[in-house]
Amino acid sequence: LPPDTAMIRTALTHPAGPWKLSVPLIGAPMAGVSGGALAAAASNAGALGFVAVGHGADLAALDKEVAVFRAAAPERPLALGFISFSAVDHYKVLREVLARHRPG
Repeated sequence: LPPDTAMIRTALTHPAGPWKLSVPLIGAPMAGVSGGALAAAASNAGALGFVAVGHGADLAALDKEVAVFRAAAPERPLALGFISFSAVDHYKVLREVLARHRPG
């Protein structure tokens, strides 16, 4: 459904909001499971798809998963999921990920 025909109106589905989802659902960023294909399927269905960053140890693999997402859902929003306690300890990885995949 297009965002202006959302069945439930929330901050996630509001037409003037940044996400423009048609359903207020968010895919979980599960390391090793939620890659670009799953995130694209969720996003193409009107939800918010997440690609798991995990600890950020393999940035080449992350780049590949983001490319898979962008090919399958080029106009849909993408979220990246970090393991928060790890991101605090590895801020250089966090900064690199954000530099490569800048929110827009």
